Amino acid sequence: MEPELLRIARDLEKDRPRVLADHKARTGRPMIGVFPQYFPQEIITAAGATPVELWGGPISLSRVDAHLQSFVCSMVRGNLEYALAGELAFLDGVAFPSTCDSIQNSSFIWRRLFPKWFTGNVNFPANPQSSGARGYLRAQIRRFRSNLGRFLQAEITDESLAQSLKVHNQFRRNIRRWSRMLAEPRGPDAATWLSVLRAGLSMDRAYFNELLASWRPATRSRPRGAR
Repeated sequence: MEPELLRIARDLEKDRPRVLADHKARTGRPMIGVFPQYFPQEIITAAGATPVELWGGPISLSRVDAHLQSFVCSMVRGNLEYALAGELAFLDGVAFPSTCDSIQNSSFIWRRLFPKWFTGNVNFPANPQSSGARGYLRAQIRRFRSNLGRFLQAEITDESLAQSLKVHNQFRRNIRRWSRMLAEPRGPDAATWLSVLRAGLSMDRAYFNELLASWRPATRSRPRGAR
């Protein structure tokens, strides 16, 4: 029988909008899309929502040309194309880090095109070594926490943040451990692990941790002549 984790990963590859809409209905948790990278997703989980990383994908780019220049990267353009095509209708909002100018500034376009969605930014200090960097980042995080809580009508407590940190730290440990196992015969093959990882970045992290803990990938046959 196919493990639940592999079934979800396979189904996500085939029909991501339907599977994530079903996952949202099953968990009862809102979904907030997250542009990569390094966004404090723990705040989203602490608010009772699911962070869904958005990495673009294989879609014909046509609608997006009316809103973004052609030199903007395919990930930023692809995410907006998916949204304009209705492929991200399961989302309740989108969060933007200041990874690059394109990601940071595209938040204004999303806010205009999808006024009913939550849109929030966390901008990182340009000079993390400066004396004001820590205070600036704290203020950014506090603002996002307050705005998201207000939109979702959820109180994001220190206790819920602490629990969310535990879940996400366990998720990171799991990812590191399984990634190291790619070089071992008992580990997953790279294509399967990439599919599983994509699933983990799209679903409730606590549920993913549970599924991953019980997953036993098929042992790979070693190439002839390998030592």
